[in-house]
Amino acid sequence: MHKNIDITSFYQKANSESLIILDVRDTDEYEMGHVPNAINIPLDSLPKHTLALNEDETYYIICKTGKRAEKACHFLSEHGFKAICVEDGTQNWPGQLEHSNDFTVLL
Repeated sequence: MHKNIDITSFYQKANSESLIILDVRDTDEYEMGHVPNAINIPLDSLPKHTLALNEDETYYIICKTGKRAEKACHFLSEHGFKAICVEDGTQNWPGQLEHSNDFTVLL
């Protein structure tokens, strides 16, 4: 079972701690604007990337609205990973979204 975090609490946590944030939107959505330091792993390619993830880490999963993040969290939890679903997603991110592809994009 995974946990949820509301966008405001996540924003505060992301600004005060070093988190591993996985953005499960499609690559084109990610490039249009993403949470700072988020790593893009589109939902449909998540299964093939589980070998690159560490079961000892906690992953914060975000998308645009929270629906894809919920699916990704469910999948990761079923496979032994600690996943926290960010409710409401990037559409309600209170800070500035980054509009570059300087961060890792896993396809």
